Amino acid sequence: MRRCVPVLNLFLASMISATADQGPLTPPDRLLPQLRSRLGLATNEFDRAASLALIEKFGGTLVDATAEPAPPEAGEVLAGKRRFDGEILYLRVGQVGPGLSPQLRAALGDAEWTRNAVGLILDLRFARGSSFEAAGQAGSLFSGEAGEILDWGAGRTTVDGAAAAWRKPVAVLVNEETRGAAGALAALLRREASAILVGRVTGGDIAVMEEFDLEGGGRIRLPLSAVRLGDGSVLPRGGLEPDILVRGSTEQDRLHLEDPFATFSSGAASDGGSKPSEPGSSPRRRINEADLVRAQREGLLPGDAKTEVKASPIVRDPALARGLDLLRGLAILKKS
Repeated sequence: MRRCVPVLNLFLASMISATADQGPLTPPDRLLPQLRSRLGLATNEFDRAASLALIEKFGGTLVDATAEPAPPEAGEVLAGKRRFDGEILYLRVGQVGPGLSPQLRAALGDAEWTRNAVGLILDLRFARGSSFEAAGQAGSLFSGEAGEILDWGAGRTTVDGAAAAWRKPVAVLVNEETRGAAGALAALLRREASAILVGRVTGGDIAVMEEFDLEGGGRIRLPLSAVRLGDGSVLPRGGLEPDILVRGSTEQDRLHLEDPFATFSSGAASDGGSKPSEPGSSPRRRINEADLVRAQREGLLPGDAKTEVKASPIVRDPALARGLDLLRGLAILKKS
């Protein structure tokens, strides 16, 4: 049930917060009339402006009463699973919800699928969900130390450090649609698994949000509780900066989710009708030194009478390509 919150009480809290370290200030009941007079605003104009400023100060947003109610969160928990170059695992998260941790554990515990893998890419672009508990449970699969790893006010996740399901390098793909619990999971993996965030600044909303009815009508959505990592650091509501910034657009990311190897026309993000190039027209990646070393180790060289090394298709998804390059490079450094 939503609670009614008088705007005046919020305004008082705002004034107290803003001036706590700057000495006393004229009480609102005496200050507001003076401000109205000085600014030459009508009462309704002033009240609306003051209310909007107050809501913005607390990181809130007005709720559009005419908008259709948001559909219940649904969709696949794990929306994609594959291997790249036979050595790098890829999992795309569709929903940060109660089923995420068990499905991640099952995938990472699949000995056949993970055989000889050197790294993992976890794609959190467009991941839905607002369950910080689910984010904490998923993050616990990558934590190798005992202790508290996530605190969202209403609860916390604590691990013993012995249940980690993955201890190899991790790259996490993020963009503007990585919000809420997905953003918290990205931050958690960066701290607990030294994961590298690749992509663009996340969409924020990393806080426990709640809607309130206002006296006189209307509703606002406010962040009531911050989300903290195990070291006590507060996650920024405005989003996370990636470790590796990759240029692009949300629409391009969405198109590449369907086919990371496809080349799209320059108008893909604007007309919405772009189609990928024909499979046969996609360029093939040239054989590089790593391919030759691997082939030599396996006794197969280009031109061999029995077989030859086949080049993989080029990954055209910019963020995914950077993540793959990163994990390949880490694997080479580990062997050297």
